[in-house]
Amino acid sequence: MLVAGALVAPGSAWASPSVVIALFPSDPPVVPAPPLRTVLDRLAAHPELAIGMVSARQGPYDPVQSLLDMTQGARISGDLYTPRDLPYLRLSGRALGGWPMIVARAAASPARILPGLLGGTVPGGAAFAGIEDRVYPGLPPRSAYSGFKQARYADAALAASPDGRIAAVSVGSPGTAAARAEGSHHRLTVVELPPGRAGASQLGALLGRRPPDQLVNALQWPANGSPDGGGDPAGGSAAPAAGTLAPTDTLWVGIAGLRSAAGGMLSSETTHVSGFVSATDIAPTVLRHLGLRVPSQVNGQPITASGRTDVESLVRFRDRLGVTDARKLPTLKVFLLGWGVLVLLLGLAGPDRSGLRAGLRAGGPAVLWLPPLSMLAAGLSPTRTAEIVLIAGGALVLGAVTDRVVPWPRAPAVPALVGLVVWTVDLARGSPLLDRSLLSPSPLAGVRFYGVDNDVEIAITLLLLAAFAGIVGYRGRSNRSAGILLAGGVALALVVCPGRLGADVGGIFTIAAGVGIGALMLMPRASKRALALVAVSPVLGLGVLAVVDIATGGDSHFVRTILHADSAGDIGDLLERRYEVSWDTLSSGFQYPLYTALALLLAGYAFRFRERLFAGVDAPWRAFLGGGFAAALACALFNDSGPVELIQGVGVLTLMTAYVRDPSSPAPQAEAGPPARVASPPLATTSA
Repeated sequence: MLVAGALVAPGSAWASPSVVIALFPSDPPVVPAPPLRTVLDRLAAHPELAIGMVSARQGPYDPVQSLLDMTQGARISGDLYTPRDLPYLRLSGRALGGWPMIVARAAASPARILPGLLGGTVPGGAAFAGIEDRVYPGLPPRSAYSGFKQARYADAALAASPDGRIAAVSVGSPGTAAARAEGSHHRLTVVELPPGRAGASQLGALLGRRPPDQLVNALQWPANGSPDGGGDPAGGSAAPAAGTLAPTDTLWVGIAGLRSAAGGMLSSETTHVSGFVSATDIAPTVLRHLGLRVPSQVNGQPITASGRTDVESLVRFRDRLGVTDARKLPTLKVFLLGWGVLVLLLGLAGPDRSGLRAGLRAGGPAVLWLPPLSMLAAGLSPTRTAEIVLIAGGALVLGAVTDRVVPWPRAPAVPALVGLVVWTVDLARGSPLLDRSLLSPSPLAGVRFYGVDNDVEIAITLLLLAAFAGIVGYRGRSNRSAGILLAGGVALALVVCPGRLGADVGGIFTIAAGVGIGALMLMPRASKRALALVAVSPVLGLGVLAVVDIATGGDSHFVRTILHADSAGDIGDLLERRYEVSWDTLSSGFQYPLYTALALLLAGYAFRFRERLFAGVDAPWRAFLGGGFAAALACALFNDSGPVELIQGVGVLTLMTAYVRDPSSPAPQAEAGPPARVASPPLATTSA
């Protein structure tokens, strides 16, 4: 049934070049659903397709928002939209009802985004071939996805122009979807395929008759949720109720026409991860294939294909990403509980307080063992219980052994150095372990896909400060020790911040604050020049980072978002989004406000009674504590996760305080230096 326009003209051929986006549903579209990889297996059955998965969300998942993100080539967290809920979209002729609200909602957001930008950039617009009377039974009226029961052809949004209109629309029976799309004279055609084997057969027909200059993008339809809901299979997370769509984090995708050789794994400069791309990468990929200029509002990157198709590794990667977030908090809880038990057992074992002090002291090195053990677990991909025991239990055991073997107060330098080396090597290799660790940048959240995220940013800065304090052998303040710490900070920034390694521009502020304050605390006398240098160090660091990224071709978020910003307003929008997300985190529930207040109270107490608490503590360890808090505060202020990093930083500093101020530990001998000038005593006189 032809609704509006014409997709197939007698005797016509595909436009040259052309792109077909085939929306390929799961089978069936409601829970209980087939295994997660059903769509992937059907895509992989076509060897001409390079395969991967698409990040489908940033913030709360919504299938229509995922489609809109593809059309606009940019996205923000769904929490930053006003209103947050999307209006129902209903196709009427060639226009989408509810589109003006979509545009107004995007215009009010703290970002330059334009729904329908893809369709509006393609000359002649896009065409849409839909399936009539598509019904998704069993959705309860109050379901988050119930809009699809009333909103027919909402996926036509992928073909819409900024005014909500579609150049040509054809709606007919499921068996004719591919045939109605073939021969389209439009350069971009979006087609709905039927679910199951029928859809796979029609996809095969499209691929079999694909002209050499046509790009076919077979994309899992975003309305279909993954059956595991992103939970931890070994963790016993509850499955969605029967008859409701499960939430999804990723969509399977296969693309033909990216390279001459068939198959391969998809990737992009957005993710730097083989087999993983972002929804915002769809628009620039289409536009580049059509030879069109990519608008400045698009911040996605063109998708590429390389290597050979590896379905099993892709499934393992997706399974691993689905459990990391769910295991973070239980691992931390077990670690803290285990430390408390260790302190209690050692305290009861000894006749005096030496056992109690040993247990408290072991917490310092133990908490620094958590990052390297998280990387080890990522390489092993163990079960939930095994991973928690390996990381939490292993950190406590290694912490106690390190404290026992290494003279106080040098023990924390051992896990700190191990962590710094492991992270640096992994970042140089493209962060394959970090992406799969419990300290991963959480690719499924759609915010960061590789490199150093905020959690690692504060952790790696604290490791540097701990390694420095443990290695330095003299106790007093000196410009020499301050210089050593500053040199270490520069080296760490060159690992954490450039796009070719950590790609974390926010790390400039965290590292500069931690190392700068630590160096000032080490100087015998902090001059005005030193104070000014520390104050401007983040700005100097950004300048050096820009030069390094441009020279090395590091296509980082900093280069794309800051250096290539069209105006100061773009940078202002970025900062506004960061602080809105940070405020949402701080104001959600009661836990974050409570923990943030507790962290600030602990820091205030330590500062107020610093002379009594840290009497006898060496200057390098005082620099660790002061610089560590400055780093945690800067990380909270200059990143969008806000209080989370402040809480984490203060937590580590609290455990380390129990280590560095233990009065039972023997004081280290000062490093040998030049003999001091001592006045000769007066000659003694004796009486006869």
